[in-house]
Amino acid sequence: MEKRVNLFLFSIVFLMIIISLSFVSANWFTDFFDKLSGKEVSLSPGTTIFEGLPDGFQPVVGYWHPFPAGSVGKIILWDVNGQAYFSSDGLKFVKWSDAEKVASGLPSDFKPRVGFYHAFGDGNGRIILSDGNGMVYVYNPNTKKFEPFTNEMMVAVGLPSDFVLQKGIFHKFNGGKIIFWGQTSGTYKEYSAGSDLKFSQSSLLEMPNLPLAVVNYVIGEVESTNLWSSQGYYRYDSSTGKFSGAVRPRLSDGTIIPNTPNIAYFDKIRKKVILWFNDKVYESGDGRIYYKVNVGISTSQCSSDSDCPSTSRNYCSGDSSCTSTTTYICQNGQCIANSGGAGCNLCPNGCSNGDCIVGGLTEVDGCGYLNNEIRINITNLQSQGKIVVVKEGEVFYKGNYVVIPGYLLRVQTVINSSYPQGEGDKVELKDVLTNEVYTTASTSIEGLTTISIGGMEYGLTYSGPSFNMDAIKVTLNFPQTTGSDVMTFYCPIIIIEPSNVCPDLIKKVAQPASFFDYNIVYNLGWNSSERSSVWINGKDYPTTHYYASWHTYYDNVNYNIDYNLNVFDNQDLNLSSWIDSTISGRICQPRTYWSSDNKENKVYICNWDVFYGNQDLDQYNYKTREVIWIKDNIAVVVYVSSGKKLSDEELLKLSQYKLNDFINALQNNDANSVNWEDFEIPYPLSRQIEVSLSQCSSEISLETCEPYYQCKTEPIICPPHGRQTTTCIDNSDCNSPDVTRESYCSPGICAGCLVPRWADYKFSDNVCIPYGTRFIYEESDKNRLYEINNVDDFILDVLSDNEARFTLIGKEKNITYNLFLGDRITIVNPDSEGLEIPVRIDGINFLALNSEENYVDMTFLRDINSYCNYDGNINEQKIKDYDGSVAKCQNNYECESNFCSSGECLPIKEEINKVNAFQRYAISLLCLIAHPISQEQREQCINNFLG
Repeated sequence: MEKRVNLFLFSIVFLMIIISLSFVSANWFTDFFDKLSGKEVSLSPGTTIFEGLPDGFQPVVGYWHPFPAGSVGKIILWDVNGQAYFSSDGLKFVKWSDAEKVASGLPSDFKPRVGFYHAFGDGNGRIILSDGNGMVYVYNPNTKKFEPFTNEMMVAVGLPSDFVLQKGIFHKFNGGKIIFWGQTSGTYKEYSAGSDLKFSQSSLLEMPNLPLAVVNYVIGEVESTNLWSSQGYYRYDSSTGKFSGAVRPRLSDGTIIPNTPNIAYFDKIRKKVILWFNDKVYESGDGRIYYKVNVGISTSQCSSDSDCPSTSRNYCSGDSSCTSTTTYICQNGQCIANSGGAGCNLCPNGCSNGDCIVGGLTEVDGCGYLNNEIRINITNLQSQGKIVVVKEGEVFYKGNYVVIPGYLLRVQTVINSSYPQGEGDKVELKDVLTNEVYTTASTSIEGLTTISIGGMEYGLTYSGPSFNMDAIKVTLNFPQTTGSDVMTFYCPIIIIEPSNVCPDLIKKVAQPASFFDYNIVYNLGWNSSERSSVWINGKDYPTTHYYASWHTYYDNVNYNIDYNLNVFDNQDLNLSSWIDSTISGRICQPRTYWSSDNKENKVYICNWDVFYGNQDLDQYNYKTREVIWIKDNIAVVVYVSSGKKLSDEELLKLSQYKLNDFINALQNNDANSVNWEDFEIPYPLSRQIEVSLSQCSSEISLETCEPYYQCKTEPIICPPHGRQTTTCIDNSDCNSPDVTRESYCSPGICAGCLVPRWADYKFSDNVCIPYGTRFIYEESDKNRLYEINNVDDFILDVLSDNEARFTLIGKEKNITYNLFLGDRITIVNPDSEGLEIPVRIDGINFLALNSEENYVDMTFLRDINSYCNYDGNINEQKIKDYDGSVAKCQNNYECESNFCSSGECLPIKEEINKVNAFQRYAISLLCLIAHPISQEQREQCINNFLG
């Protein structure tokens, strides 16, 4: 790819005005340069080794795919020359021969630059490969061939016929989405498609160009999709359907990864996120902390097929054990299963001498994965004589119970059909707490499949007679463990020390479970307990914090109730100060509540909605309240919320009410009363508050004064400075302090120019500046300069991912600059001494020495004197016209000298420079004495003297 950059680049930069970007300091870069540019650092643990890859291997494409069906899939790595290596365990790689690639339907000279798997298409998914220049192939598992994706096919699915795919990804959020980034008619475009495979133009990420590396991964119950740019990676937010962030993960020594990986992929076999930086590779088990991976050539296992195992015994490679029906061939020094064989099963405990390890297991305590509700259910089932398997890899049968991280499951269905290749086989596991049923994936390999639970893929094996489901043996292998580790769950019930105060409420929150009350089921959500401390009156007080949440659906409304209990160690602690600080700055009312045992209590009910208009004009009505009380050394906070979908008729009434309220406020912005209904808690949540007060009564005085608040927002329409203030005043005899909250907004009407409140965030609220306001604005222009030869104006040599050399070629001399990632330097035009341009180095991409795909991302910066013009646009102040003549003007603020006379910008400084030093001093001093305050009057004075 070629791109010519001449001196026009340095003039066009002054035509664009955009929000400035923060820069990374040189010191910050220096710390990382040693780590990633050849000076190795020790990254603990550093024990993972990728074997079978050639020395200096640098992949440009990497991805996982699930084929052949029923297996754990494969990892594929491609280099720039189109050489591919695959792995069945994520660690040992074998070269994919050219003959095999051609047999799969790919041209022998095909060199992919894009590769990923997506799950759509006949329930089997597809692999997408693109060379980045318009040639795309799609792997069809039904035909086991790669097939060309023609221009006609592109048009049929909604893509432009000239679309050039240059980056792509698949993620499972919101039902799954395929995203393509590329060029059409020379313009960067983004397209996305769902399961219908119909593409439409989208804008999920505000980036000026396509992402440099992409990865989607699922670790535990967390799915994340990251797109890498030169600033870091952007994370997909499923709630907004957008990518946002630009953050950087850390290396294991705590430092932040400074640059962009060549490729990123998720190893679904080992549940690791992999990043390649040229020939260096790092992996992470959580997507945040990365460890170095060693790359080496594996020891040769064979020189011919006769060196490989026969069908008479198993053969292990890494943690995989091939079945006894498998034949083997020697390929690139490695024994691999022949395509006609039955494939490989996973050895949960590793391999030794060609067989699965049986003994020598290391037990890993998995109790941290289980909440108290699961532990209680396990104990109850065991007391009833039920079989509960609490060790990974142990055999279980239909009707048994099995524990995995975070779940207690009943083995509901086990089928080992008599059909060949696993057709009709099925295992179903039912969640004891939620009744959700998990079913194994379809499999073409007898006795081996997977089951997806909580976003994790568990390996599952089964064997036994097809005529007797009760005799079929089943085992599970956990993705959370590796090697000889097996997870166990010998977990005691968490016993809470009895408390003299509120023991029933503490037990409810500390040992939570789903429950029924008045024929309404409350389903347990998240819960936790931890030791912490709370700051009261300038001192930290140790406490045990318990949290639990429940939700229910009643009378077409969703209800949530969350309990936060702080049980302080100091039993003599007076918590009245804690109450005061908790409700300070909020609209809270002390209200009388009767407990379910018919006793009167006083609690505080707080309402944040008072400040935020209570209800947006959307189709979903949502209300929140907080209930607070204390009892001896226990602080209770109960957060309640309810929400329901509004009918069109209800929404219309709400719209009319808010419109009338707004019109009345425009006429006379009187304060609005905060009424009793603003602190009302709906049934059935009110019932739960009553029950909780019977378990833990409130010691807030029944004589506590109840304020009467009136609130108003000023100004009612968002003003030019973009801030509104809501003030609530107590009009009772309680003498409660005023409560004030300031919120940002975008001006409703602007007689001037709208500029972002925060210059580094383009979607922030705006503020309005008046016409004629002068200010300094930073403009910038982003450019990607490629390393190419025979260019008249510059020479660029990219030396590594962190360093490049940039030479500007002049008529009489050349100027060379050393560029480092994150630096900010000033570039001087060798033919024009006065032309200096600040430049920030945002990205350096190094593929190989002298590669045409090496490039540097530069941002050219300049602070310019600007003003708000009468047409609402921001313009640069004038100095001279392009022909050198005096610039024309109508107002002083249009001129950089801030002085316009007779329709021309007068260059005050230039005129002063024409007289001698004594004259300049005398004139300036005289005008300063005459006009000590006004700058404009002083400049007018100087201009009069000069002429």
